[in-house]
Amino acid sequence: MCCNLYSVAYLVRLTLGRERVSCDLDAAAVPILVQEGLKSTGCAIVFLLLYFFGMASSLWWVILTLTWFLAAGLKWGHEAIEMHSSYFHIAAWAIPAVKTIVILIMRLVDADDLTGLCYVGNQQQEALTGFVVAPLATYLLIGTLFICAGLVALFKIRSNLQKDGAKTDKLERLMVKIGVFSVLYTVPASTVIGCYLYQLSHWGEFRASPRDSYVGIGDASDLHVTACRHHIRHVDLVGKNPPHLAALLRPPAQG
Repeated sequence: MCCNLYSVAYLVRLTLGRERVSCDLDAAAVPILVQEGLKSTGCAIVFLLLYFFGMASSLWWVILTLTWFLAAGLKWGHEAIEMHSSYFHIAAWAIPAVKTIVILIMRLVDADDLTGLCYVGNQQQEALTGFVVAPLATYLLIGTLFICAGLVALFKIRSNLQKDGAKTDKLERLMVKIGVFSVLYTVPASTVIGCYLYQLSHWGEFRASPRDSYVGIGDASDLHVTACRHHIRHVDLVGKNPPHLAALLRPPAQG
C-alpha cells in the first residue's frame, strides 16, 4: 500500500504539470524553482506522498524482517507476534510522520530541476544526507541483519530436522521464498542508496552542470521551465539580485 501511494506522487506531477508543482513566482513574476514547498500546494502534496510513504515502506520492510526473525530465530508464535502489531503500526507510521513534520517546520522541501518533483535535499546536501540517505541506509542495514539472522536460524532448524529424518521440503520452499523476496527488495534499495551516495560525492558537479549548460543559450524551447530550472543556480553565483531571464538567455556576442 505504501509503495502504491508513493507512486501516486508521480501521477500528481504528471497531471498538474511541471510548473504547478516545482515552480513559483518571485516578486517580478518570474518563474523560479521552489525552495520552500509549503508555498505550493502541488509541491507539498508530491513531497508528502514521496517522503512519508517512501519512508513508511522502508520501515515496514524492517518490521517484516523483524517478524521473520521472531518467528524463525526466537520461535515466536503467530499469536505472540500479533499481540505486538499495534507497536509495529506505531513505529511504521509515527517515525516517518515525525520526520515529515520536522522537514516541513525547517522548510527543507525543495524542487528538483530535472524531474520537477518536490522532495527534500534536492538543493541542500546536508538535508539529503540527514533525512534521506542516512535513514534509508539504516533501515536497509537493520532489515538485512534480521533477514540474515532469520535465515541462519532456519538453516539450523533444517539441519536438525534432517538429522531426525524428517522431511524439509516445505521449510526449504519457505527459505527460497524469503531469499528471493529479500533479493528483490535489497538490490533495488541498495541501488537507490548508491545513486544518492554518488550524487553526494559529485555534488558540485551536479549543481554546476545545469547552470553551465544554459548560460548563453539564445533559443530556449520553454522559457518558463528554463527560468524555473536555473534561476536559483544564478542566485548562488551573483548574490541576492539575480539577472533577469532575458540576460540569462541572451545569445553570446558574435565576433
